[in-house]
Amino acid sequence: TTRTYLPHSVLTIECQQELLLLLWKFICLNETFVRHLIGASELLEVLLSLCYLTMQWTPDLAKSSAVHLCVLCMLRLSAEKDFGGALNAQCPPSFRTGSTDSSSVADV
Repeated sequence: TTRTYLPHSVLTIECQQELLLLLWKFICLNETFVRHLIGASELLEVLLSLCYLTMQWTPDLAKSSAVHLCVLCMLRLSAEKDFGGALNAQCPPSFRTGSTDSSSVADV
């Protein structure tokens, strides 16, 4: 939606590919940023966004390089030793999970 007055509504942006490229550059060039991102609570949002964009862009051949960039970002983040621990952390109570057995981020 284009309005953010309603609860859980999201404002769409038109620069997803540019933001993805910026994230990739930060991940490649700044090791401090990677360590901060792994330790931050926003890691879940970044991973979910990368997974969402990968699923949305997969059918479009024109965006295949952006799909590869999403996968490379996830691959680079998963190379960190603390990534597994951050991925298995408990989901925040405000995060809606489906019908999973536990409430870890990895189940989402």
